[in-house]
Amino acid sequence: MKKHALLRSSQSGFSFLELLAALTILAIVVGIAAPAIFKNIAKGKTEAAKVEIASLEQALNSFNLDCGFFPSTEQGLDALIHPPTVGRPCKNYDAEGYLKKKSIPEDPFKQNYVYVSPGKHNPSSYDLYSIGSDNLDATEDDITNW
Repeated sequence: MKKHALLRSSQSGFSFLELLAALTILAIVVGIAAPAIFKNIAKGKTEAAKVEIASLEQALNSFNLDCGFFPSTEQGLDALIHPPTVGRPCKNYDAEGYLKKKSIPEDPFKQNYVYVSPGKHNPSSYDLYSIGSDNLDATEDDITNW
């Protein structure tokens, strides 16, 4: 009886071919699923940039209500967390600033948002956008407020 038990225990486990087949199947599944996963990640980053742009727009509109103007390009988005020290002064600047986090966020692609006032596309206010995943300005993947 002991001899039979020893034979069974030495034969348990997977052969090299079985492991190779399992790894091949796993590689095929990953190869099929990976593009869809990466596409969803890119879509998520684009949506996150749209949400951050909308949040920055709200802060810029609050600044405009208090100050009577949008920050100039020179003053930039920094005017949302610090009173402007160049250009037109704001007499009614909110001492708390206009962003809760007290910092200008980077876009989801680890770049700064581009702010231009007055804007080329919005001449009565500002242009605000992310240059997108290709890190090139004025391409079709830019995420804009116009």
